[in-house]
Amino acid sequence: MDRLDDAGELRRSLKQARLQQGVEAFRESLKRSASGIKGLAVSRGDDAPDGVVAIDVEIVYADRNERQKMLLVQQGNGWVITSIETATVIEPSIPYGTPVFQEEDGVRPDD
Repeated sequence: MDRLDDAGELRRSLKQARLQQGVEAFRESLKRSASGIKGLAVSRGDDAPDGVVAIDVEIVYADRNERQKMLLVQQGNGWVITSIETATVIEPSIPYGTPVFQEEDGVRPDD
């Protein structure tokens, strides 16, 4: 939680969840939420107030993608997260892992 804004609601919320669940259960919950991740795409977002950077994050899972925006501010020599929006679930038109070309006799078209 070192990269979360000290005074922010996000840090308070996560600390409260850790207190309620206990350290081990909280740790396992975080591990479970990250276990199916296949990829991550990060780009600079729009609509950030002065002094704040918006980051658009897309998390790729086998069966879905999740998009969310994070807001960061510079603190000392680094950046801290001040907020994370609730993720929006997107079902991709082509699921992760789907072959995108036809293989014949084990030969790929670009070979």
